Amino acid sequence: MIYEKKLSDCIKKLMLQVMKQSTHVVQGFIFFRHRTIIKAHYDEEACDALLKTMVINKQNVLSYLNRKYIPTKLDDGLLFKDQNCIQKAIVKEDGTLFIHIKNSEAHKIITDTVHVMKLLREHGFAFKEEFKYYIEQIKIAFQDTMLYNLCLEEFGFKVPAPARIYERQLKAKYSKLEEIARIKKRSVKRKFCRWLVKIEQITWVQLRKLINMEAEDYTPVKIRRICNEIRDEQRAIGVKVQF
Repeated sequence: MIYEKKLSDCIKKLMLQVMKQSTHVVQGFIFFRHRTIIKAHYDEEACDALLKTMVINKQNVLSYLNRKYIPTKLDDGLLFKDQNCIQKAIVKEDGTLFIHIKNSEAHKIITDTVHVMKLLREHGFAFKEEFKYYIEQIKIAFQDTMLYNLCLEEFGFKVPAPARIYERQLKAKYSKLEEIARIKKRSVKRKFCRWLVKIEQITWVQLRKLINMEAEDYTPVKIRRICNEIRDEQRAIGVKVQF
């Protein structure tokens, strides 16, 4: 093994680093703009556990990435034009991969790397599951702050003060399920719903119900009805509803 560090451990530290360095939110994201180099090997079981901790369905994400990444084959790897996360993956002479990342959320590095490895194999490249990442920028969606803070605590880190401030701001604004339900952008709503799943306030089925609301569901009466149905379902199974 050339790179001894575990990818899962590196991702956890990146999550902490973004929160430590954050001072403000820009267009809904917290940014860590310091260029970073990571050398690590793929520890699949621990990476899968990390994604599960973050309430991320790995297979659903990989299915989505099938539509996102369009590769251009090079002599020594693949190029991905117009991608914010992995822009290229090059197989080095020692069999390791050099991966250039422009701008990514920390946890997405895992799923995107898994997908890119699959594409490399499909294009006939042989390599070791060991990576040298060159990362220009890491970001965290502001709406993911509450979930990230819970995960950082589980990883054994102390949650940085700025992250606690963001958490209080979000909880003050989105204390009621109705506030989350009326969010029309699915990607934003999903982040809040993943947090509610994490703290066992809603189930995956109820998450999908909220995410898949139709245009006609976004009236005050229907939003209140959907939220009350979810509250009643949770109380029926003994959940102390907090929203």
